[in-house]
Amino acid sequence: MSISVIGAGIIGASVTYHLKKLGLKEKIDIYDRLDAPGEGSTSLSAGGARNLWSTPLNIALTTEALKRFAEFKKEIGRGIGYEKIGYLFCLYDKEYKEIEKFLPEWKKKGVNAELIPAESISDFIPGLTPEVDDEMMELMEIKSLKGALFGKDCCAINPTSCTTAWFDCAKEMGGVEIHLGREIEKIIIEKGKVTGVEKTDGERVACDICVVASGAWSGVLLKKSGVDIPIVPIKRMLFTVYLPKELGFKHIPMAIIDKGVYFRVEAGNLLVGRAKEDQKPGFDTTVENKYYEDEMNPYMQVRIPGTEYCRILSSWGGLYSVTPDNNAIIGEYPGVDGLYLITGFSGHGIMESPLAGQALAELIAEGEYKTIDLSPFSIKRFEEGNLIKETIVI
Repeated sequence: MSISVIGAGIIGASVTYHLKKLGLKEKIDIYDRLDAPGEGSTSLSAGGARNLWSTPLNIALTTEALKRFAEFKKEIGRGIGYEKIGYLFCLYDKEYKEIEKFLPEWKKKGVNAELIPAESISDFIPGLTPEVDDEMMELMEIKSLKGALFGKDCCAINPTSCTTAWFDCAKEMGGVEIHLGREIEKIIIEKGKVTGVEKTDGERVACDICVVASGAWSGVLLKKSGVDIPIVPIKRMLFTVYLPKELGFKHIPMAIIDKGVYFRVEAGNLLVGRAKEDQKPGFDTTVENKYYEDEMNPYMQVRIPGTEYCRILSSWGGLYSVTPDNNAIIGEYPGVDGLYLITGFSGHGIMESPLAGQALAELIAEGEYKTIDLSPFSIKRFEEGNLIKETIVI
């Protein structure tokens, strides 16, 4: 049995590492169009990891991931820039009451979180003002804060370091080769079975199993291979901005304020993002600095006086691989033996990578899920109408 993994990002690395950890002796070839592991969407992400979700599977995947990231250096022997910073979701009255109802259920599932009253939010984010006047409410379409949800175990990591660490460990176990700058044009499928992959230069490489872990490019690759999946690429932008020392932001959690604007401290500056609501699908990653200036920083200014000085230092665009229900597609593709999908994470691939990669490795090596049953993430759910309705998406 020979295995080809398409995509050398954090998902492909997790699958590869866990296949080898399970004792798989067969050779694994990893292909990526870029020149370094994790150079694509992995390196362009905000690097946050949280277990604050509305669906049980996402909670389970990320709660375990937070534990593994915390123990990563001990288990793997390599650092990934792990910081237990926490996540702080600022909440209006309606959202606060909704969280209040299912917080006990979260705690039963191992989520270490608590609700913070409005007057205590500034203990976490110095200078943050919960109240806004009526004129500002109308102008900005925002409300005064009822409180906040604080996820105590949530963290930040360096996703590229994590990717490299998994690949290095897999290579040390033997039988792993990473082919960088080698784009796969299509997967060769004959008589309902994977028989190989074809590179863009026309060279064909035989394999029995193909794992598609190519994120936003998965849909295009699979379409060329005669397989359709409901994934579209959506641009997301991040901005590194100047952080005045006067704000006192040295140790703050990842904060999510009005309109989904989020920020955290990174290397002495502030990393800021927000999903653009009217962003059209496509592979364009052109960054729009005006979006930060007009649609992000104004909300920061309303909540935290002094953030008007948070001017852009650098910025970039990356791609989410988005599915209709904002959840990953994981499992063997129906009707094609040997074709395994692990893609479409819709922005939460970094934080679900440890357990998702392990689960798919188990399915490939042992024929079934053992650690966690991810069959609800099968592509069949779209045809069957069993969508996983995740509501807490940033």
